[in-house]
Amino acid sequence: MLCGCGEEEFKKSFVIEGTVNELSNSSNTIDVIEENEKMYEIPVEDTNVFEKGDSLRIVVYSNTSNDIWDLDHLRFDIEKNKK
Repeated sequence: MLCGCGEEEFKKSFVIEGTVNELSNSSNTIDVIEENEKMYEIPVEDTNVFEKGDSLRIVVYSNTSNDIWDLDHLRFDIEKNKK
């Protein structure tokens, strides 16, 4: 379960299906672009486990109904798609 004391329970919000477009070691983020060209900056623990061009499925969980991109309210479950 992805919840803690004093915060709302995290629930599945949406899924991103896309390709790693850019890696940033300095900010520990990856830029993922979907087929419709929408781009997301996703925080990760280690950018070294990803390569530009990797196909990913990212399930985004949120503990708020507000439309915000804030790590206090979001969690990410990232899976590499099989090649």
